Amino acid sequence: MTGDRDTTARLQRLLRVDAAAAGCTIRALDEDSHAVPWRSAWFDGTRHHLHFQARVDGRLDAWLGTLDAREWRVPGQLVIDWAVARHGDRLILTALALDPDSA
Repeated sequence: MTGDRDTTARLQRLLRVDAAAAGCTIRALDEDSHAVPWRSAWFDGTRHHLHFQARVDGRLDAWLGTLDAREWRVPGQLVIDWAVARHGDRLILTALALDPDSA
């Protein structure tokens, strides 16, 4: 599971940097973020639940709207899906990362 925690931390850093480039301020809530194994008939992967606190403004909404439409690279993982839940200034970004070696 250490590899999953490493990937979760990488995704958090990647999102913080990307959000900052879009003019958004987000802070990772490490204690709430976690990863769970995921499996389909064809692939193995991990679903990462990334919790953040954010400054709410129009730039945040615009940035969140771009997440699933872009390609995200994390060493050793292929991120194929994003889901966003927002409750006030709290964000839960869920990413499905596949192990390319499991295909």
